[in-house]
Amino acid sequence: MSFLKVVDSRGNPIPSRAIESAYEGAATGRRMNTWGLSSSGPNTNLFSSLRSLRSRSRTLIRNNPLTDGAVGTWAANVIGSGISPRWILNDKELKKEIQELWNDWVDEADYSGICSFYGQQVLGSRALLDAGEFLGRMITLDPSEGLSVPFQVQLLEADHLDETYNTIADNGNEVRMGIELDKTTGRRAAYWLFKEHPGEAFISSRYTTDRVRVPVEDIVHVFDPLRIGQMRGRPGLTSIIVRLHEIDQYDDAELVRKKTAALFGGFIIDNPQVYANG
Repeated sequence: MSFLKVVDSRGNPIPSRAIESAYEGAATGRRMNTWGLSSSGPNTNLFSSLRSLRSRSRTLIRNNPLTDGAVGTWAANVIGSGISPRWILNDKELKKEIQELWNDWVDEADYSGICSFYGQQVLGSRALLDAGEFLGRMITLDPSEGLSVPFQVQLLEADHLDETYNTIADNGNEVRMGIELDKTTGRRAAYWLFKEHPGEAFISSRYTTDRVRVPVEDIVHVFDPLRIGQMRGRPGLTSIIVRLHEIDQYDDAELVRKKTAALFGGFIIDNPQVYANG
């Protein structure tokens, strides 16, 4: 059996020790032996960790006031009073009519009827931190419903798109992490979504195992891709989850310590001898 030998420009062999230590960050000695050696692809890492990352991010937001405040502040800074379009038109009358139509639609945009379109923007920005992604389903309605524009947006949490759903669809397309890929082009063809949020605990939750195939043109999948080929979003709090949890535990322990110390008391008396003699 032959092995590849590394030599210099004169053909002299280079000691393996010199090669191994060329970059300290790639060293495999005692200090770095087991740290950061995974070469997994972007989706393999998410596949095994996404559900736990989402759950822990949401737990921090629910229970840690610092995290909750930071998420609220971040969303307020990103969205402000709402991100809106600016119409580049020379016709002032047409521009005015379009702006009025936009203002009317903003209040009708939410398919659930809860938020304005600007409120949906805030919800979406928060979702990028707690889940790393969210889905917007584009729904065209019948004009008879009386909306200013027969079109609404339904926001869906990332949980509707099951990252553990990997199969081959009836049409031969591969489904990866709930996303169907065209077998010819490799592009996204559809999303397989739970009818209801899988984490709900109501009577209708018995339908949460049913999936619906939604064509890609009806879905806007919003996330921040951090690696080439990444298919799902990573929660924005991912890199600080452990640190925030440890800080939270430390604050609790320090508070308990100070409360316990405050329970200790003493007595100051004028004539200790009287009390000593009973």
